[in-house]
Amino acid sequence: MALTGRLVATSSFTGSAVILISDAVTQGYASVSTGQSLRGITVDATAITSGTVDGVRVFGQVQGPVFERVSVYGVSGNAGTGFNFARDTSVGTGPVAPWSIRCRHCYAYGFGGGGFFTYNATDSAFDDCEAQAIGGGNPGWLIQGGGNTTWKGCRAENNGGSGNGFVFTQTAGGTNPTGLVEGCITNLNGGAGFLVQHAGYSLTFTGCKAEGDTAAGFDIENADGLVTLAGCSVPAASAGPVNGLLVKNSAALLVIGGSYYGSTAGVGNGGGNSNCYFGPDMAALSGSSSSPALAALPNIDLWAGSDMGYIAQAFDRVGGNTASQGVTSGTPFLIGLRVRAPAPAAGVQMRLAVNGAGLTASQNFVALYSFAGALLGSSADQSGVWNTGAPKDLAMTLTQQSAGSLNLAPGNYWVMVLSNGTTPPLFTTTGATTQSTAVANGKLGVAVARFATCSARTPSGRRSTDGLFHAGAG
Repeated sequence: MALTGRLVATSSFTGSAVILISDAVTQGYASVSTGQSLRGITVDATAITSGTVDGVRVFGQVQGPVFERVSVYGVSGNAGTGFNFARDTSVGTGPVAPWSIRCRHCYAYGFGGGGFFTYNATDSAFDDCEAQAIGGGNPGWLIQGGGNTTWKGCRAENNGGSGNGFVFTQTAGGTNPTGLVEGCITNLNGGAGFLVQHAGYSLTFTGCKAEGDTAAGFDIENADGLVTLAGCSVPAASAGPVNGLLVKNSAALLVIGGSYYGSTAGVGNGGGNSNCYFGPDMAALSGSSSSPALAALPNIDLWAGSDMGYIAQAFDRVGGNTASQGVTSGTPFLIGLRVRAPAPAAGVQMRLAVNGAGLTASQNFVALYSFAGALLGSSADQSGVWNTGAPKDLAMTLTQQSAGSLNLAPGNYWVMVLSNGTTPPLFTTTGATTQSTAVANGKLGVAVARFATCSARTPSGRRSTDGLFHAGAG
């Protein structure tokens, strides 16, 4: 079947779709419905202002339909979808929804229910297709399941309310989407640009761009298969987003290159993550859209903290110096850490080299700060721990502060060590820090120092925000 031209639906139209292609089960065909082709056609459904009427609906076990240069127009009062590739629950065996779909240069505008909906659309290809101005808080693209499918150069723009650009999620039976998303773009969507609620092994985004979406550029949730972001970008925009990349409850994420801007955080950690890795040449930007602050995440060489079972480490334990490092009583010592993947911080581990003596009760502890000086968490008093048993490893649990969060996003942090007493303890450290913090910091300034100190104080003077850090001699 080949169809071209223009179809205009009147306000009195009834039916599930202006153009409906059904499967053999529904129509009683002798074999699988296959080979339909629509080219160069415009569907005008703007007169349908209520109900649920799709522009184009392909229903059930339909193989290999082809759509090229097909445009569908609707209005938000119509809860239908521009292109709806829907499942037929009455199918006994085989695929329950269209597969091997080919869709090129197609456009869905203004519908209240969605732009493009696919259900387990395996072995399909969508090229240069766009969903725009979708109403009702619904997404431009809703992709439920489907394997070995590609989306190339597709777009989702101006989808209102809390509407997302692209949503990748499970089918009713729990099948996750897999495939390649290449060079796709979102712009000015009310929700996230790209929302991954579930993904199989694997779903790869390359060279995709999300600009001006409100909630997040990329929102990766419940990634139970491998999600890879390679060379993607979220540029600074006055309209958003809150997070350039938000990651939560995900078990397999790999980010390679790209830049992610968020007014709150370039990369946000929603908690519940594991096995999330950030590779070379990636940057997270936050703050003002006119002049965002840049926090580059560089290459990881040699042994990283994640290789040793830590979120981050100040130095490789192999390089520990038996001469150790003392701290001055009442002077907080700061150790810089670089977190490269979203993760929850449970505690701080250090090695006690020499016992302290005469330590003042309730005045010996470690705390975690952001590089901006915000207190995130602190340990219990260590005065009865740092005075006995050396040499030994110290595992100090952190308690979250009311104004902070121990769900760490990629970036720089400081661990503060404070001891008050007659003879503070000595801790294992690197050779450089036994000389001075100036040697250890190289050419780093205060804002990114690896090792630093701040003004002398006791715990009663501990602040939720401390602007007195400085990279001075140790």
